[in-house]
Amino acid sequence: MKTVHINTAIKAIGAPEKYQGETNDCTVKALAVSLDIPYDQAYLYAMRSFNRKRNTGPSLNVLKRAFSSDKAFIELQGKAIKTTYKQVDGSMLDREMTIGTFVKNYPSGTYFLVVSCHALVVKDGIVYDHSDKPKRRIKMAWKVETEANSCIEWDD
Repeated sequence: MKTVHINTAIKAIGAPEKYQGETNDCTVKALAVSLDIPYDQAYLYAMRSFNRKRNTGPSLNVLKRAFSSDKAFIELQGKAIKTTYKQVDGSMLDREMTIGTFVKNYPSGTYFLVVSCHALVVKDGIVYDHSDKPKRRIKMAWKVETEANSCIEWDD
């Protein structure tokens, strides 16, 4: 599994100096990478859609509510983000899929993922994150359709 540090991708698409020192902005970075937009536009999206304040991230419920009204984000539900295991007693158990398994199952396309208190992106089989931890379990996932018109207007 290939991982690219998300800050490398952010620098490539643009991050103005006024955002230097921003913390808890994994959602903003994941938005920028998944939508192929500059950091400042992703920051504006987060402010408008999630009511994000400086140095704070949104809750999972806030993300889910905001993305449900945006055509660019299609939620993956149920078995799409679960892995079924056979237990020792022969019964079957569904567990949250790991990032590593997700990359194997979804080798193409762009996906916005949420793991415990953190957001990241998988784009064409490459993980964009601050670390390489393939065993983290996915809480929520959305397929990002960049051709779809997002609900956010980019002008101030």
